[in-house]
Amino acid sequence: MKDKILVKIDGSCHQNPHGEMGLAYIIEFQNGETVTHSEVVEAKYGNTLISAEYRTLNLALEKLIGLNLTGSYIEINTTSSIILMHFLGHVNPNKGYYVGDALKAIKNLKRFKNIVIIKVQRKDNIEVVNLSKKITS
Repeated sequence: MKDKILVKIDGSCHQNPHGEMGLAYIIEFQNGETVTHSEVVEAKYGNTLISAEYRTLNLALEKLIGLNLTGSYIEINTTSSIILMHFLGHVNPNKGYYVGDALKAIKNLKRFKNIVIIKVQRKDNIEVVNLSKKITS
């Protein structure tokens, strides 16, 4: 098995729904290198916490695709139960502002050969949680 790449993601929405969103991810490689990304999406109609989580997931997946890492073992840590439930196929994204972002994530996830999504406690993802919240404060 190739070295594991750990991806921590978090999205936030200040004044959910329709508020400013914070998107943040940290990619950690076995050799100690990291890639960190954070950005703010201005407040607009349709912004939600779930949309922020999915947009962050898509940003991280697109970065991994761009680095040609679709064959690597990827572990994604998220505090989002809905992302995990969609990934496992327990529910389908069918209504809400986030559906377009969720469908894009499903398409992106299919490009990876060995990827898992793990629901973690906020305290276990605190660095990226703080990063997404800090930029919308």
